Amino acid sequence: FSDYLQAEKDGNLNKKINGEHPRLCEVLLNDDIKVIEPLWKVIPSNKAILPVLWSMFPDHPHLLTSEWTVTDELKQAGYVKKPIVGRCGHNVTLYDAHGDSVLDETQGQFVNRNLIYQKLFQLPKYDGYYAIIGSWIIHGLFAGFGIREDKKLITDAESPVTACCITWK
Repeated sequence: FSDYLQAEKDGNLNKKINGEHPRLCEVLLNDDIKVIEPLWKVIPSNKAILPVLWSMFPDHPHLLTSEWTVTDELKQAGYVKKPIVGRCGHNVTLYDAHGDSVLDETQGQFVNRNLIYQKLFQLPKYDGYYAIIGSWIIHGLFAGFGIREDKKLITDAESPVTACCITWK
């Protein structure tokens, strides 16, 4: 990433390097090269990390209450049931406050998996859409963000995504 910024700054973003090592941007932007997510991403993408983080940092303003079981606190607030290895909104169930009724539910391939229970966060609705912002930090610096939005409460792989990147000059 930093060598892309340096190449852009130097004005030679589209020029090949005559050395023996290509720039990172030449590798990542090459149509003949397939980039596979690294194995370490299994840890942060696995929702089992959420109850662990909550136990380490209870009441942190950037975390939602996350537990291995449905607690009275979660029932009172409303909660979400998620498979720890689920992806793209599959097999997610949203329960209202007091757990009396299901607000929304999805099906998928993660039926018989371990679960976590997380406090329900009511997303704001804009022009009929619920929006979720995902952001990326690289080496402690803001690197970009994406907005996924849908008319459904549970976003999935089909939900429209707008990827954004801010550059500073």
